[in-house]
Amino acid sequence: MPQYPKNVENLFNEYINDIREWFKYNNKFGLDGHEFESSFYTKVIEKDTLSFFDPNANIEFKTWLEKVLYHHYTDLLRHEFAKKNLPDRDSIDDHDERFAHVLETKISYEPDHFLKPEFKKICALIIKLMPVKNRVLVKLKLYYLGIFSFDDDEFKFMHGTTGLDNEQIIKFIENQKNDNGKISGSNIAYLTGYAEGSVTTLFNRIVENDILIPYKIKNT
Repeated sequence: MPQYPKNVENLFNEYINDIREWFKYNNKFGLDGHEFESSFYTKVIEKDTLSFFDPNANIEFKTWLEKVLYHHYTDLLRHEFAKKNLPDRDSIDDHDERFAHVLETKISYEPDHFLKPEFKKICALIIKLMPVKNRVLVKLKLYYLGIFSFDDDEFKFMHGTTGLDNEQIIKFIENQKNDNGKISGSNIAYLTGYAEGSVTTLFNRIVENDILIPYKIKNT
């Protein structure tokens, strides 16, 4: 049977270098290393995380640990996005539509930083939006929340409108978004092919017709 740490002390003594190396290599969003490390050990203690490792599952402990680290990193990242971008931090611009505000409150975060159950419902609706350009429009408008990614069809569509490959598209978005993480109407128009003046109107219409009204999200 493979050997693996049974408690946090052993984990720290045996894998601290691996944990720090993993964080150094994967910290693409600039999270604080000390906070990541201390909160990780706290979670391992509180959740008794090590007890979930199955030595008979034909997976190396280090590989399993990397998956646990990834999930913890994602939780912290979502927490950071929540603190910076959700409505209680005035993430809604004065000119933004009420529909965006409704969506924000429906997919905001609970006090323990887990996404509300509404998030799954919202995502299920968004990934079914057609045509693809409508789905891309909505995701771009809500990109600053940090919880939506693009699938192959969406990247292919944006490649068709811009000539950029997947990596270039992401770089363009990251370079052009403002301090609040939002993407301007002109850049959304560039990525979708819609006229700049129609972006907000179309977003309103898509959200109202395809999400809020038919599924009664406003009143849940």
